[in-house]
Amino acid sequence: VTFTEPVYVTPASIPFTGSIAGTSLTSSVGGLTIGQVISGAGVTPGTTITGGAASPYTISPSQTVSSTSMTASGPSLALNTTSPASTGLAYASGSGTNTVTFTYAVQPGNTSPDLNYVATTSLVAAGALLRDAALNTATVTLPALANANSLAGNKAIVIDTTAPTIQSVSGPSGTYYRGYSVPISVKFSEPVKVITGYPLPTLSLSITNRGATYASGDGTDTLTFMYTVASGDTSADLDYAATTSLALNGGTIRDAAGNDAVLTVPAPGAVGSLSDTSAITVVNQDRTDVQAPAVLGVSAGIANGSYTVGTTIPIQVTFDEPVNVTPGNGTPVTDTPSL
Repeated sequence: VTFTEPVYVTPASIPFTGSIAGTSLTSSVGGLTIGQVISGAGVTPGTTITGGAASPYTISPSQTVSSTSMTASGPSLALNTTSPASTGLAYASGSGTNTVTFTYAVQPGNTSPDLNYVATTSLVAAGALLRDAALNTATVTLPALANANSLAGNKAIVIDTTAPTIQSVSGPSGTYYRGYSVPISVKFSEPVKVITGYPLPTLSLSITNRGATYASGDGTDTLTFMYTVASGDTSADLDYAATTSLALNGGTIRDAAGNDAVLTVPAPGAVGSLSDTSAITVVNQDRTDVQAPAVLGVSAGIANGSYTVGTTIPIQVTFDEPVNVTPGNGTPVTDTPSL
């Protein structure tokens, strides 16, 4: 928090013995002030006195702590962190300078698309003294929330403590014979970054000792795993083996904020599972070529969204069997034809 001139901070620190139960704080001493940060053994970091002129006071976040020695300190700064609604920050440093620093340790559940304080009154002296060299008391009204000099106006800080989760698993329905490759898509709740180890991440299948290996999708919300039908493989309705079938094998799958993804897949057969979203039959035989390959579906190897000039978007056409693309001179190539 930057002032127009150096300010000198004389913190007010009031030790007391009391208890926190639910939303109330009972203190054995007076002198507490709305806006003060409460600290002590068992107290949730960022607990702040939010209401009440005398004991019992109202605190946030709600919690239960009994018979512990606690301290109420000032000044403090309240941030809008959604869950809890606000997080109080205790004064850290800066006395004698133009900038007073408060330290924010991100807590589980905190979230904000653009971090800011709660209101223009979020900086509270709470019994402390903030004065200049001439002993004039500082005005602690903060810039309006939408002002360019507010926290959100100066910085673009996103607080994200929500881990990505798996929404569904799917693949192109059809009959797959020996040697066929089956692309299996694992859709997450948000785009994820994949850092692979060796071996690559795998998805264990309902066919004993068979799995699909990670192939692509880094940076999107859908990862593709490839399974190749081997001799002896058979399944009337392919699925994975269990809710724990997705294995990292030394790699990581995280969102942009660094939250590790929850790798639990829907229970086999349940809504969102591979056998629920798709009808994949695995046959332990070679295909008898009595019919022409057919298109199973058309998709894109990129996440849903808006794209601008210059973006390369791979359009994927999936057939019900492997196909060779042959140009006019009769030489097989790997390029895709135009769509």
